[in-house]
Amino acid sequence: EAYYKVNELNLAYDSYRKVYDKFPMSPLRPYALHRMACINFHLGRFQEAGIKWEDLVRRFQDDVNLPYGVYMLGEMSLRQGEYGKAISFFSQIAEKHELRMDAQFKIIWCLAQQKQDETTVARSDQFLKEYPWGELAAKVHLLKGISLQRMKKFVEANAEYQIVLDQFGNSIYSEKALNLMATSLFQNNQLAEIVTSL
Repeated sequence: EAYYKVNELNLAYDSYRKVYDKFPMSPLRPYALHRMACINFHLGRFQEAGIKWEDLVRRFQDDVNLPYGVYMLGEMSLRQGEYGKAISFFSQIAEKHELRMDAQFKIIWCLAQQKQDETTVARSDQFLKEYPWGELAAKVHLLKGISLQRMKKFVEANAEYQIVLDQFGNSIYSEKALNLMATSLFQNNQLAEIVTSL
């Protein structure tokens, strides 16, 4: 664990592997397996990481690290563009778990990537009721706005972008909101608004 904390990942991996291989009765085996998967993931060895997390999910179904393994399988699926598979993993994170908010955001992201705009808007509304503040809320407002814009609901889309401008001024999110609002106004042929408002 000390090696892991100071980013000596190869040394950490060897230590975790010894725990996993040499102590079959140890309650630390699932943790060691999870950490080996994390190291593989950080080093870009995604296939090896996936195998280890799948092993964790299959062998240690009652372990406290299981949700982290499931979440990371979802993250890997998302990065590979397998959005449906990613959604199925993220959906398994329990409501009370600390990863729940991130998992819900990732589901919205996947839905938006698949252009399931109505579902994206509905899930965004649910998310914003539970988590109205913070960076993820800003991102969800932007995703909701993009989905509304694709549905040609330009006024509603601009309302989402305006929320980001009001609540997250002088941030990267407000810059994105301004840019998206400009494209929305342009698509809705409100050219004067672009000049006067933006």
